[in-house]
Amino acid sequence: LKKSGAKVDKDYYDAYRKSAAKYAAKLKEGKEKIDYRALGEAAMAVKELGGDPKNVDGVNLIDYLNDQEAVKAAGLPAECYAAIALNYCKEDSESLHNYDQDVMDSIEYGKKYEGKMNEAEYNGLALMTLSYYKTMSMVAVAIDGSLNRLKDLQDKDGGFGSCQADATV
Repeated sequence: LKKSGAKVDKDYYDAYRKSAAKYAAKLKEGKEKIDYRALGEAAMAVKELGGDPKNVDGVNLIDYLNDQEAVKAAGLPAECYAAIALNYCKEDSESLHNYDQDVMDSIEYGKKYEGKMNEAEYNGLALMTLSYYKTMSMVAVAIDGSLNRLKDLQDKDGGFGSCQADATV
């Protein structure tokens, strides 16, 4: 909204900042189970609104995104959300490179995704993750594999079996 110039209530962005701070406090206290999609979106929104995702009322959201053990334990979609947010926030790290490699390996040559998420949705998420590197030849091979897999998954009506998968792809 901010970039679009859309008119919003003058307190809209402050309300979001307060909401992000509340979320960060729950994370810090261990009262919030980490949802890496929500965490990544919070970090990106804080950054977009001119804040620092490394300091949301004293909580470093980037540290949570860089926690490889926890992120990897949550599965490949979590790695995608963490990588997208780290890239968006311009936070280069070993974690980011490892997540990207895992995602690339998971879609290379049109491999079938075996996780809990709809396969087409995961491929769309993987494409978003790797879009930061689309000009690199090894990434282009993985992207081609994912696109070929998506062709196989596409329904006759052009969809992918769910609204969420359709929107993600």
